[in-house]
Amino acid sequence: MQLVTEEALLRKAGVACKRANKTLYAITRLLPKSKRDATLLIYYYLRVIDNMVDKKGLSKSARMKIIQQNRKKMDLLYKGKMPVEMDNKDMALYNFILGNPRLARRMRPQIERLLDTMIFESNNKKKPISYEELINYCYLTGGSPFIMASSMMDPGIEDSVSDKIARTFGVGSDLTHLLRDFRYDMRANEVKITREEASMFDFNNKEDLKEFARLRVHEAEAFLNMGKKYIKMTPSLTLRVTLALYRWRFLSILKKIKMRKYDLMENYSKTSFKEYMASLGIFAKELSYVFYLTFSGKKR
Repeated sequence: MQLVTEEALLRKAGVACKRANKTLYAITRLLPKSKRDATLLIYYYLRVIDNMVDKKGLSKSARMKIIQQNRKKMDLLYKGKMPVEMDNKDMALYNFILGNPRLARRMRPQIERLLDTMIFESNNKKKPISYEELINYCYLTGGSPFIMASSMMDPGIEDSVSDKIARTFGVGSDLTHLLRDFRYDMRANEVKITREEASMFDFNNKEDLKEFARLRVHEAEAFLNMGKKYIKMTPSLTLRVTLALYRWRFLSILKKIKMRKYDLMENYSKTSFKEYMASLGIFAKELSYVFYLTFSGKKR
């Protein structure tokens, strides 16, 4: 593959982020250029690997091979060595490490965890898992990006606070993702359900499916609400705004599901005027809380 220039690579990373995660892309606009570039590069690196692993028709062994190959290449890049076969995502990681050596070292455990999550998902496709495995999966998948983001936006944040953000915001956001995408995962026979839920609900029964949705919505809201208290424990205004925007995004999805009477077969990529207005109300409430913390001098 012919590698692109760093400028072109950042453009590709920006396009990929904007398409897949509009909230994150909007947040990067608030960051200084150096942090914005670092965020886009590491996002692009992980997004491309995730897309490779999720490609339809791949066998379990093929997915594992992709993950292991990229782990080996990552090891080389962290040692300052260039893999024999470099592609644009590898160049993104290389530029990230080169431009942000201290941050890159701090980020490495999170990258490793996300690769481990891809292995877990490959090993557990199309079968129920335990409740503990579900929450840990959500913590790794949804939480690692929060740890990475908090490290970028607020280098002085305590590791314990960063982890608590991951265990609340991360789990709540990923549970919400699973609800939003339920109908697509159901068609692909790849829904993330626990063994307890599999024995409790008939997922072909409309009322059972709604009851399942009610319980999951309640649980996702509980995690997101637990995370709210950690907003005031972050001295960085940018990180506070970021967490508020993420709460707004995922609480809006949960509100939409409730307004549609917990019908998971609905298309949640579309938003009605009534749902839009409800989302604006959540947006105003979340930002008001950040401004209250900031201008009232509320701290840890």
